[in-house]
Amino acid sequence: MESGGSSSYMKEDSSMEVNGTNSSIVAKKTVMVDGTNILGVLTYCIVFGVMLSQLGHRGSAVTQFFTGINIVTLKMIKLVMWFSPLGIMSLIMGQMMLSDIMETGQTISIYIATELAGLAVHSLVILPALHFVLTRQNPYTVYIKSLPALLTAFATCSSAATLPVTMQCVEERLHIDRRISRVILPVGATVNMDGAAIYAVIAPVFIAQYNGINLSLGDVITISSTAFLSSIGIASVPGVGFAMLMLVLQTVGLPDRGLALLVTIDWLLDRFSTTVNVASDCLVVGVVSRYTNLPPRDPSPAQPMLENDMV
Repeated sequence: MESGGSSSYMKEDSSMEVNGTNSSIVAKKTVMVDGTNILGVLTYCIVFGVMLSQLGHRGSAVTQFFTGINIVTLKMIKLVMWFSPLGIMSLIMGQMMLSDIMETGQTISIYIATELAGLAVHSLVILPALHFVLTRQNPYTVYIKSLPALLTAFATCSSAATLPVTMQCVEERLHIDRRISRVILPVGATVNMDGAAIYAVIAPVFIAQYNGINLSLGDVITISSTAFLSSIGIASVPGVGFAMLMLVLQTVGLPDRGLALLVTIDWLLDRFSTTVNVASDCLVVGVVSRYTNLPPRDPSPAQPMLENDMV
């Protein structure tokens, strides 16, 4: 089997006679094929964006050009979304007719359990541990006070749509300075995509196992690196993790057989991934606030006027 990625996998069968009996020997080897260097493209785009931001007004023409492309692309995506239910239904029905219903259900159940376990370990163990080490504060208190933002993230599947509620929670409930929250949270809604990165790592492993492909250590490292770089610049909109998955699959040369199964449950797992993203943003704001010594805010000009009027 060969695909458009950087590597593919194939098996060769050969027979030989041992002690008068024929035995079959299966030898597996990796064949390098031509494909797009997705990891290199992502690295170039990140560096290009950083350099463009440093140009200031001199890079405004390039920024406006890519802004126009982004607007046109969004309009095209809206057009495709009108026809997506029919296409998704066709993919799912075709996959169900080629597969055993009971076996497919068990496979999907194991995948869902694995995905939720990864998100749970990351959000309930790793992130709280890092927050406690850096701030010496209870991280679960942050989760409780940020509960409205977490519920909104679960309902909307969008970190950007949850941003106003997240700001309200960290400013009013966690008492974080607005000068910190208004800088960190918008950046985190775009850059800090923990849940999407976890999805982009677990899903390719599922696709590989579904197609009977054994991933090497180098493939796992490539998948993790691509998922990390993709999560930095990915849009904070519903279903964006599935687009990231396509990039990761192309990077390691995995086939797209089995993606139809992931489409059926993407609406559910995307909600949990977005919730993890927002929870991570709230913890990051607390860490930045802990190590940021901002001067006291200047009193608003209206306040002295009111005091003078009272005198």
